[in-house]
Amino acid sequence: MKNSEIGEVLKGGTVYRSTSFLLRATPSQKIEKPAYIVSKKVFKTAVERNNIRRRFRAALSPFLKKVQRQKLVISVGQESKNKTVGDINVELEKLFTKSGMLN
Repeated sequence: MKNSEIGEVLKGGTVYRSTSFLLRATPSQKIEKPAYIVSKKVFKTAVERNNIRRRFRAALSPFLKKVQRQKLVISVGQESKNKTVGDINVELEKLFTKSGMLN
């Protein structure tokens, strides 16, 4: 997803809140790769930011084929620092069913 598309989703997307992250979504015509926003204020080193991105990517991968065509932006918060892939997966499933995005 391009930076301009990420900005559109951040401004006009529907927000779904979890305890450790925010999920913003807008409908899309094609299947898009999700974007992950991990702040330097929250995770100081690049290693920490990359690790959390990998965990979210792994947790989101089972849902990508099931989720209707959406542009997704995930803003990661401080609370997700000690979450496992399984914990993130459970939270994502709750958000997707709550939002009605799962097929």
